[in-house]
Amino acid sequence: MSVYNTAHQLAAQLAKSDEYSAYRAARKTVESDQQMVWLLKDFRRRQVELQFKIASGTKPSDEEMATYSSLAEAIGMHKPLSEFLNAEAALMRVVTDLQKILLQGIDLLDYTEEPPGEKPKKAGTEPPRDEPADPSGTGKESSRTG
Repeated sequence: MSVYNTAHQLAAQLAKSDEYSAYRAARKTVESDQQMVWLLKDFRRRQVELQFKIASGTKPSDEEMATYSSLAEAIGMHKPLSEFLNAEAALMRVVTDLQKILLQGIDLLDYTEEPPGEKPKKAGTEPPRDEPADPSGTGKESSRTG
């Protein structure tokens, strides 16, 4: 069986899950009211903007943070939007767990883990090379042939 066929079967199983059913119901409720859709999109846009600023090393202004906090509070008190965000988060946890399972199964190199061994003494230190340093003191590295 092809891995693609298996993936399609997994997607079909995910579509039958309680998490996806809750997400679809909450999404339907949100999409039935354009004001809720607008509020959700505005919230997400501001969330992404703040995350981008923070990731790029820029501190968001107090006004931006206050606006975002007010919007987040309003959404938290709005039951249909709050239920939608909770259902979406639950579904994304399942998807993230599935991704972890798949990646563990293929032993993909994890760049987020700390590398084994000691850390280099200073930034920019190159890993050890197989070639010995130039013993002549000319500053040139030895070259291997063959």
